[in-house]
Amino acid sequence: MLESAGITAWSGRRYLAKLPAPDRETVLARLPHLAGGVLLNDARDAERARTRLDSARLLPACLVAVGTTAALRADADPAPGIDFVVPPNPALHDEEAAEQVRVRLVAETTERAARLAELETVLDDDRRLRDRFAALRDRRPTLADLTEAAEIAEAARAAAVAEHEATRAAVEDLDERADRLAADRPGLERTAGDTRRRADALAALRTELSRRATHEERIRTGEADAPRAREEADAAGTTADRAAREAADAQQTRDRQRGIGTTLRDEAAALPVSPEEIGDPTAEPDGAPEGSLAELREEFQRARDAYASAAVDTDLHGALERAEADARERRIAVDGLPRTVVEAATAFLHTPDGADAASRRAAAEQARAAYDEAERRRADAATELAVARRELERFTGGERPIDHGAERRSADCAPYDAPRDAEHGRELVARAAADLDAAGTELERRRRARAAAEDAHRTATDLARGFGLVVSSLDETPEPSGVPFDGDVEAAQAALKRHQNAVRDAAGERTRAEKKVREGVDAVARFAQDPRFATLTSPVHRHIAGVDRSEMPGLAAEWIAALRPRLRSLDDDLGNIERHRSGIVTRLSGMVGEALRTVRLAQRLSQLPEGLGDWSGQQFLRIRFEELPDAALRHELGAVVDRTATGMAGGKAKDRRDGMSMLLRGVRAAMPKGVRVEMLKPDAVLRTERLRVSAIKDVFSGGQQLTAAIVLYCTMAALRAHQRGQGRRAHAGVLFLDNPIGRASAGYLLELQFGVAQALGVQLVYTTGLFDAGALSSFPLLVRLRNDADLRAGRKYLSVDERVTRSVPDADAPGGRITAARVYRRPEAVVPAGARNGGAGRAGAGDGAGSAG
Repeated sequence: MLESAGITAWSGRRYLAKLPAPDRETVLARLPHLAGGVLLNDARDAERARTRLDSARLLPACLVAVGTTAALRADADPAPGIDFVVPPNPALHDEEAAEQVRVRLVAETTERAARLAELETVLDDDRRLRDRFAALRDRRPTLADLTEAAEIAEAARAAAVAEHEATRAAVEDLDERADRLAADRPGLERTAGDTRRRADALAALRTELSRRATHEERIRTGEADAPRAREEADAAGTTADRAAREAADAQQTRDRQRGIGTTLRDEAAALPVSPEEIGDPTAEPDGAPEGSLAELREEFQRARDAYASAAVDTDLHGALERAEADARERRIAVDGLPRTVVEAATAFLHTPDGADAASRRAAAEQARAAYDEAERRRADAATELAVARRELERFTGGERPIDHGAERRSADCAPYDAPRDAEHGRELVARAAADLDAAGTELERRRRARAAAEDAHRTATDLARGFGLVVSSLDETPEPSGVPFDGDVEAAQAALKRHQNAVRDAAGERTRAEKKVREGVDAVARFAQDPRFATLTSPVHRHIAGVDRSEMPGLAAEWIAALRPRLRSLDDDLGNIERHRSGIVTRLSGMVGEALRTVRLAQRLSQLPEGLGDWSGQQFLRIRFEELPDAALRHELGAVVDRTATGMAGGKAKDRRDGMSMLLRGVRAAMPKGVRVEMLKPDAVLRTERLRVSAIKDVFSGGQQLTAAIVLYCTMAALRAHQRGQGRRAHAGVLFLDNPIGRASAGYLLELQFGVAQALGVQLVYTTGLFDAGALSSFPLLVRLRNDADLRAGRKYLSVDERVTRSVPDADAPGGRITAARVYRRPEAVVPAGARNGGAGRAGAGDGAGSAG
């Protein structure tokens, strides 16, 4: 900012870096605040610097002291208020001190790496010791286990104490209960008496229960007699119903005859005779007329009608003729009927039921009802007869009468006699039914016993057949061991299947084990015959390689015993190798991370200065890549280390095995998807057009390629200076260009080259044999050289012929003014006589060459 205002200034540390070592210590002791501040070359620029900085309002995070270089050169006392000064890191202002610090840090890093390796060894020993302690702790009880056991014992003791207290309380309760029982003894005795009585009752009940079989037999007999009793009851009910119906019919007949008698008495009373003439109605009349009462009544009615009529007229004769004709027709109808019917009808007419038409109708209805009842009884009798005949047909044997004949007297017929009457027959039938039930019960019991015997026989047969099948299915007949099998056939079959499955499983396990043994033998043989071990001269290797594969399983135990010590040593070697590998991977990981940070720093340092139009503040390079996580990065770097070690062991590695090649492979592994580098394309208008570096050869012109190369070199030079701790120095290096004017003579290309070089502190020196006035006019300093020769010495030289600058000293002033100078002290052994210190000022003629880039 001060330089843009035309004020020449230095930072305190940069100025200290240009001072001799004794002067630096003096300045730091007198003016320590100016070491981290800003120094002005001219004290007259102080007010302008103050105004410029106040207007900028930078607001730094710490105090920045501003002084002049004259104050540092003046011999004065230390600044007031300062008792002593803690010197800063000399690497901040002294390259030699920085180199010493770097060497010391490298030595310390090496020492720390060795110490880390030693600590890793100790750590591995501690881990093994920890594992041994863990194994010992697993085998021996630890303090925690003992504490836990003590706690368990304490809990058990507390439980025992609690149980003892509970037992004591239970004893006290029992004592109290004994006292209460002693007090309750009379009541308990009474209760015991009641209990004994109840026991007697239960014994009687048990006796009754013992007779339960008899009762059940009686119940079965009663159940057998119940159908017959129900049949007799049904028959008795039917007879009772029939008797009730007959009684009802008789009552109806009685009522009807009483009605007829009453009617007859009334009619007799109406007759024109005295009661004495009638006489006793119940006595048998003497000389009673023949004919029915109806006929007599009709004759009486006709006689009364005739008596009532005074004379017989024609109508009466007609009625008589009709009556006679009607009588003849009825006589013809009666003559056509059977004689039994006529006699029954005549007898009926002489009964009270045939006295009149109403009585005859009632008698007819009663006869029909009786007929229907008789028909129903006939049908029931026919049904019973059919049932009886079917029952009779069930018995295949003929009739077996029960008598006392000699041929019939047997044990079966002894209790039975010939039935004396129906009641005796029923008793015999009931006795026979009871005996039949008993015989049926015995028969059923015998049948059950027979069925049980048949089941036992069938079960035994099935068991024999099943066990025969089980024995026949065995591969080998077992020897009799005297211990019988206590299960059934199903259990034997299940046991057989279980043992067969176990045998098959064992056979399968054996087959798999043999297969694994063969695979192991093949693996051992292949491993022993691996070309990697062709150079081994170990006797064990020769022995393993020369043994037949069929003999290897028998020698496995011997080989294991022989190789176990070697295995332990190999484990130790592998542990050491793993530690070294881990250290290499860790170191390589740090270097790869530093390389990736360097790549990002290169992108950041490629930022272009102001004054380049659209390119102002842009990054000339854009580098993009995707990093791996730390775990994945360590894995990939481990693979890189392993491949490098494998190639070194084989002796046929295609890649180089130096550190830089390994670092490059690690960087490639850290960027699995590659890296994308884009670059701004230089053109006349400085557009922000980026192209991939792979397209530069096809798209960029020769001048653009050269300009891009110069910008890349300046970026790399600034990056190298930054890595060396010289990032704050204005000079990052010098770049000599061999005849670039022909390709990059365009003005915008030269301005771009000058601007980037000046921003990054790179001195550009162009050499050319062309005289292009337009291109050369852009340079602030031109040095023309000519060829000289020393014929006596036989040497050729280049001599300065002319110096051309863009500025000349002011004619009014006696001379120019040097605002800044850079001093370089050569070693005393090579300083020529009369040598003088030279420098290139920023404002002078010599400074023009120094600031061309």
